Amino acid sequence: MKAKITRTLIIIIRLLLTQSIHAQHIFLPIQQKTGFGPFPPDNSNVIFAPDKTHPAYESFAQLTYNNIPSDWSNVKKGVIMFDMLQFLYQNSFTHLDPKIYQQFKTERNFKINDDNLSQEPIACFVRIVFGTSADGQEVYLLDKNQNGDFAEETVMKLETLSLQEPITDLESKLSTTYFDTSKGDKTIRTPIPLLIFKNRFGYAYSIPSYHEARYKIGDMIHTLYASHQFCFPDYWVSDLVVDTNKNNIIPKSRTFVLGDRKYKNTGVDVRTNQLTLLEVDPNSKDANLSNFKHRDISSKKTIDIESLKGKYILLDFWGSWCGPCLAQLPKLAEIYRKLDRSKIEIIGIAGRDKYEEAYKAIMNHQIPWQNILDDQNNKLTEIYGIVKYPTCILIDPEGNIVEKDIATHELIDVLFRRQLF
Repeated sequence: MKAKITRTLIIIIRLLLTQSIHAQHIFLPIQQKTGFGPFPPDNSNVIFAPDKTHPAYESFAQLTYNNIPSDWSNVKKGVIMFDMLQFLYQNSFTHLDPKIYQQFKTERNFKINDDNLSQEPIACFVRIVFGTSADGQEVYLLDKNQNGDFAEETVMKLETLSLQEPITDLESKLSTTYFDTSKGDKTIRTPIPLLIFKNRFGYAYSIPSYHEARYKIGDMIHTLYASHQFCFPDYWVSDLVVDTNKNNIIPKSRTFVLGDRKYKNTGVDVRTNQLTLLEVDPNSKDANLSNFKHRDISSKKTIDIESLKGKYILLDFWGSWCGPCLAQLPKLAEIYRKLDRSKIEIIGIAGRDKYEEAYKAIMNHQIPWQNILDDQNNKLTEIYGIVKYPTCILIDPEGNIVEKDIATHELIDVLFRRQLF
């Protein structure tokens, strides 16, 4: 009996040691670079006065815009948001109901401790004003020194650009402001290059910056490139490319193999200026559908792996609160009608949402596929490492993720390659 207990203890100790060896964090110092690096360029939209239902509505209403040129017409006052969580937190000590901040943090599953946020206002956004000048040109003013006074800023001509085409003389088109992050009682200031332009969707911006890190394995030094997708300088979104392998972008929370080791991308922390990797068991597998069993939002019927057996699954992570998610629904519905349903199903995952709002959106937009509500019980967005919306993931009949972060305009090509139409 004693020998059996001893053998059991040895097995447990070996197991714990193995887990300890693999589950170790690697902290890599990073350097900021200007440009798009090995990543596809991206942009976001300037925020104008939000709807009254928006959590930041009251905070936006408090912002001042002084000394806008009096001869401008068609004036639009906007904000480029760097860190919405910090923005709501610092306003929760003055005019904003603290419950709004807490609700926003909970719904979006932020893990940041409040001690790492600043109660005092810091530069977590920048004001911008667009208008038509007296000579009829579309122009803008960026509040680069972030004091709400545009008298000392330079009027810039608003260009129309497409990031799908090469941008010549990028450096000459950039404006520089700064972004603050809080680290306890210390504020860290980072310069932010901004590209302001107009595209077919309206007034847009891009933050052409990324970070580089070096990691040595044996005699080989690897270069790791980290991107915030040129929209999120707080690195809430944190993609990786290793050694300029542009065909393999590794989103936050996903694993990748380097040499004979396997790592998880746990993201960039701008407070410590580090990229963190977690070395994991090389035999571990990414999330799959092996235990998939959830309730459809509208019919309340159970969706389980048996009903999906032998098919590809396209998981569409969306939210009723997400404008781009709702905007892509007509195109996705058009694709859905052309699919070979004997080979593939679409399942929507409503993330950071409430049942009533998700149900209403499904009914209003007549979403024809089944949908599941992500919540604290199933934690689907956490399991699949979702940090931006919308996001599509394609899973093969064996339950393995075969395509990640598919944009709607790429989806048809992806499905054609796998003969799913």
